[in-house]
Amino acid sequence: MIFRTGNLPRNNYTQPDPFSRRQGVATALIRALQGIAHERGAYVVYVQADLTDPPAIALYTKLGVREDVLHFDLPPLALRPQN
Repeated sequence: MIFRTGNLPRNNYTQPDPFSRRQGVATALIRALQGIAHERGAYVVYVQADLTDPPAIALYTKLGVREDVLHFDLPPLALRPQN
């Protein structure tokens, strides 16, 4: 999840414990992050789900507006040749 502000706090990966699923834990965490984002003046909390993760897609759809975008993973490149 990412707050979109001038300063981007970042959480790259969150997965609930299998025994904690369907108990509202993820919803509570996201709602808490939305509150923090609001206090910091963010204009959106960005979340991402893989197409192979229907529960995450359902949760994020329930909490916000779905946008279909293209995502690209670009490999890091060395700035200087390595000896």
